[in-house]
Amino acid sequence: LSLARADTPGSLLSLRIEGIQSNRYTLESTTNFADPPRWFPTLEILLTNAWQTVDWTNTGEPLRLFRLQEQ
Repeated sequence: LSLARADTPGSLLSLRIEGIQSNRYTLESTTNFADPPRWFPTLEILLTNAWQTVDWTNTGEPLRLFRLQEQ
């Protein structure tokens, strides 16, 4: 299971999600890495391949952290 920034042209942020095909995952995000951070579900994903790219369109934020959880 991995989450990484995908190489895409322009200012769009794309995240590459790698995992087990047909498994469900939740992409979570936070804007504050306080102790402890509060993670919020952002997107539920069913991988139809071993990897998938997700675009994050709100790129004007000063900070956004992501993590991936298996359901």
